[in-house]
Formats: sequence, structure tokens, C-alpha cells
Amino acid sequence: MILYLLRHAIARPAGSGPDQDRDRPLAPAGQQQAQAVATALRDAGIRRVLSSPALRCLETLAPLAEACPDVVIERDPRLLEGASLHGLLDLVKELRDEPTLLCSHGDLIPELIEHFRRSGLRLASPPRCQTGSTWRVEHRHGTWSARYLPALDVPDV
Repeated sequence: MILYLLRHAIARPAGSGPDQDRDRPLAPAGQQQAQAVATALRDAGIRRVLSSPALRCLETLAPLAEACPDVVIERDPRLLEGASLHGLLDLVKELRDEPTLLCSHGDLIPELIEHFRRSGLRLASPPRCQTGSTWRVEHRHGTWSARYLPALDVPDV
């Protein structure tokens, strides 16, 4: 299994209320990060893309979907900010053995990396989860490996 865990790119500041947070678009710097994500991952062989329904996640994936027209973005509420780790683990168990990208938030991705760490993934330091960053996690023949791909460093515009 190859799994890409993408934290959405930089979003505009949150308004008040949960619906306003869910509908936050990307900031201009986040749009640049989203383009960089598409460039970095377009040749990764990703077959399936699942996303939090939050607008900032969908906008992060838009350039990748444009670069890979065969890939359809599936919305899954188990990837929403504040969702349970148990629901996310159920989602991961449902995945087929094909390279898959999950776009989510800064609370869930570190929890999932920690779960993989408890399952045998060795990391030199605690999991990072910068906006616009990606983890490439692989599980083959009972062995876990992971690589952190930092986000494009863009100034706030």
C-alpha cells in the first residue's frame, strides 16, 4: 500500500461558526502551494484521491485533478477536521492496494502517522504537518516506511 497524506494548503483566516470554517477558500499563498503539490505529485501514479469536503482541501486538490484528468476527487466526511481517528482508520482499511491520496487537516494527519508509528513505522522525530505538506507512507511485506515532503515555502500575499 502506498498512501499520500496531504494537509490542505494555506487557507484564508477562519470566520466564526463551523460552516464558515468549512467554506474557507485558499489564500493566494495556498493557491501557489496547491500548484506545487500538483507538480510534485502528478507523476506519482496516484490512482485514487479522497478529500475532506472542506473547501480548502478541495481547492488544494484542484490543480492535481486538472493535471491528472483520470483522477476523480471523492469527498469523504471521515477526513473532515475534528473527525475521529477510528473513522479514518476504517477508511484506510477500505482502501485497495493502489496508490491513494488523502487530503485532510492538521489534526488528523499527525494522529494517523502516530497510529502507523505504533504499528511499526520508525520516525526520527515527531510527525510534522505543515500546511501544504505531504507524507508518503508505504506498507510492504509487513514493513512501514514514510517520507515527509515539505510544503512549498511561499510568502503570505
